[in-house]
Amino acid sequence: MQKPVFLSPPRHNVGMQFFDMADFTNAVRANKLNTHCTGLQLGVDGIGGVFIGHQKHTGNLWDLSAIGGSCLGGRNYGNPAASPFFVNGTANSALNPDVSPSTGWFTDVPGTTFNTCVPCNIPGALPPEVPESDEPTELDELIATDSLEYEVFEDEMHWKGAYRLYRKILRQPAIEEYASEYADFKAANDSLTLGRLAWIAEARATLFALDSSEYAGLDNRRALWYGKMLDLFELDSLLQAGDSVGVALYDTTVVQNAEAWAQYREYADDLKEARLLKIDSLLGLNAAVGPGLRPEFNHKTVNGIALNLLKSDTLAAGALDTLEAIAMTCPLEGGDAVYEARAIVAHYTGGDFDDIELCADAEERQQGQKSRVQPTTSDAILFYPNPTTGLLFWTGTGDGPVSVRVFNTLGQQVVEITSANGPVNLGRLPEGLYQVQLLASDNTPLATSQVQLIKR
Repeated sequence: MQKPVFLSPPRHNVGMQFFDMADFTNAVRANKLNTHCTGLQLGVDGIGGVFIGHQKHTGNLWDLSAIGGSCLGGRNYGNPAASPFFVNGTANSALNPDVSPSTGWFTDVPGTTFNTCVPCNIPGALPPEVPESDEPTELDELIATDSLEYEVFEDEMHWKGAYRLYRKILRQPAIEEYASEYADFKAANDSLTLGRLAWIAEARATLFALDSSEYAGLDNRRALWYGKMLDLFELDSLLQAGDSVGVALYDTTVVQNAEAWAQYREYADDLKEARLLKIDSLLGLNAAVGPGLRPEFNHKTVNGIALNLLKSDTLAAGALDTLEAIAMTCPLEGGDAVYEARAIVAHYTGGDFDDIELCADAEERQQGQKSRVQPTTSDAILFYPNPTTGLLFWTGTGDGPVSVRVFNTLGQQVVEITSANGPVNLGRLPEGLYQVQLLASDNTPLATSQVQLIKR
């Protein structure tokens, strides 16, 4: 869940705002929403695609005295059917504020108390996390049956929803058996770029997880080493107290402690080596993926950078610039890889991102984005042709020279030249996706774009 976005002035703010697709089943809980004009808001006007899944009311308190005039308890600019709220207005009228749309979103369920909330006492601590269910939600069904509609970035958001559902089925295989539409959905995406990228993402997420056998093996060796340490500590304590300790016993205990430590380290190193082999395998699978839509380009790029970061614990030269370019993309357009890129960028730079600003006028930008190229700093700079078979040109930088840097999906810089309006020749590079960055003579970034190289 993204942090709430608060708008000003204070009497016209939003208590909690969601700005993307997610499935937080029964997790929007224990919020006190007051001194607001809109207590809960899904999306913004003109930009749909915001869904938060099925919610049984769990202690949200709307201060109805603060809601007046045109203010509402909640506004949903997404699909209400994908984010149903079930409340008990009889138990507490403050649980059932006026919302828009007034039907199909908040449903009063008389006689059903989802929590004892008369009055609501908002807890000081966050409520426990709700575990992911192995039963599909309303949102899952809409995705599986291709029934979601979007106001902007229709292709990208359809892809994003399918990507999330495919990953969820990989984590919760029982969903595939729940109904035929889920089995059909998974089978349709198994061999597509979407399914492959989702599989790589799930495998990457478990790289540092141990199965029960591995955990037992590591824990047994750690316990043995710890026991030998205690034996040695006890002998040292006796010596310090002036007691007599046999030399042979002490030497044997020292050797046993060293052997136990060596066994523990050897097993841990074996696990690390196996993880490195898995990373290499995932890098190979990722390199073989042929992306089409922008989210696919982004996911493949972030996969390559993240996997190499996990492998070497360092970012390759130029990788941070590539990640920053993706991080500054509207996530409705760029996929979940945008959030992954932001997490890494924020770790290194502490950067912050405002999706309201980044996704502003998304509909207009989409209309002018037929080639799926979006410069990150200047809409006046256009790269063409994209895809390219080799030569790449650009417009919008004037007649002065600019520095051109090209990075591969691993974040490695593969080309650097100085030119004015191009071209830069990518023909000697392998076919695939590249990040092209333009910089002014003082190294000020002008634009960054993803460019696909396709050789005939």
